Amino acid sequence: LRRMLNDALGPADADFAWAWRLARAEFLCSRRAGDRAGQAAAAERGVVWARQALRRDAQRVEGHYYLALCLGQLAEARSRLGLVKPMEAAAKQAAELDPRYDGAGPLVFLGKLYLTAPGWPLSLGDVERAVATLQRALALDPRPLTRLFLAQALAEDDQREAAAGELQQVLAASSALEPRWRAEAERLRQKLGLAVRDPAP
Repeated sequence: LRRMLNDALGPADADFAWAWRLARAEFLCSRRAGDRAGQAAAAERGVVWARQALRRDAQRVEGHYYLALCLGQLAEARSRLGLVKPMEAAAKQAAELDPRYDGAGPLVFLGKLYLTAPGWPLSLGDVERAVATLQRALALDPRPLTRLFLAQALAEDDQREAAAGELQQVLAASSALEPRWRAEAERLRQKLGLAVRDPAP
């Protein structure tokens, strides 16, 4: 369906509803791509559709949000540090319009960006800002993945006790996480030296 719509609709022809949904579809395809070339190609298409959505209606959250996500996929696939600031700008605009959208997605994206980007002077990485942003996201929508990112940020900020507390809650709900995130939770558990908890009866 995604391919049919891409073939049938050019960006200039798509209305807002189609444009942002196609941006989301390309983002999901980028995440599932088997190699960096496929990831980049889908992300680039997603950027085009997200920008079309913004041209149709820049006062809605969807275009800004999926522009940030697709730029993030493109930056990862192409190792392009220069995309970090546009990613931040798009996500901040999305957060201003609707911070609760997609499970507080704009704030989660920003928090993870501040956690993983290089720090000054190379880029805008800032672990304290990551902690504050993810705490805000968690207050709006307490999802296990958001809590995992917060635990990672707290650990990077040398707040080991707080990180352990958040991670214990993540591990208790780890079945809700995708395998890649369960693996990250396990790595953080080992880093913090937490004991393996027996599953609940």
